[in-house]
Amino acid sequence: MEGEVAKKGFWDHFNDLKFLLIRLCATWVIFTALTFFFSDQIFELVTRPLNGQTLKALSPTEPFMLIIKIHAVAGLIWSFPILLIFIWRYLSKVFLEKEKRFILFYTLSTLFLAMVGTVYAYFSLIPSSLRILLDMTPKGVEIDLTTTEYLNFFLSLLFSLILVFQTPIAVFGLIRSGIVSAKSFYKKRKEVYLAIVIAMAILSPTPDIFSLILIILPVIVLLEISVFFASKKVLESV
Repeated sequence: MEGEVAKKGFWDHFNDLKFLLIRLCATWVIFTALTFFFSDQIFELVTRPLNGQTLKALSPTEPFMLIIKIHAVAGLIWSFPILLIFIWRYLSKVFLEKEKRFILFYTLSTLFLAMVGTVYAYFSLIPSSLRILLDMTPKGVEIDLTTTEYLNFFLSLLFSLILVFQTPIAVFGLIRSGIVSAKSFYKKRKEVYLAIVIAMAILSPTPDIFSLILIILPVIVLLEISVFFASKKVLESV
């Protein structure tokens, strides 16, 4: 298989990549269209952290844009396993068996941590952050949440946490590749955690301390687990 791939010219690879992108986009569009059959259920899931609070629209087009964005994200999430299969079939043609195991392990690990981050954000971080921020409102001040502001808040926290939960994968890869040793990590643990706190404080879309703690704690736990597995060489084949 590798020999056949090596014989391909530039335009052959370009066409393969073009057809891959077409498949990815078409799959995303199809699944996005399918999500409209479950529009009420999806909207209820997205607005559940509001705990009954009503959203406001500032223009006639704002509710329409809200629906499009919600279904586009839902379509991406639903189609993601199929998108990964298409990408894997494309990449597996150019890698050796050992490299395939390496990529498959990190892909599945990334997907698993993304799922954990999504669940944690939806059931813990987003409702807690929203409740705290609304409770901090001074007396005499009434907050009217617009559809755009709420969706931006919801998606920014969700995708931020998914990205943050990938930190252990990066650390695991650095240690297993020999770029960083587990011993040096343990020696510099305080500095590493301080850097994580500073980075999360800068990157986190929510300003309250409690929400920041909710983001940092699972990252530290996952980081310790990844360093343990990497240092003990539990996964020798990766």
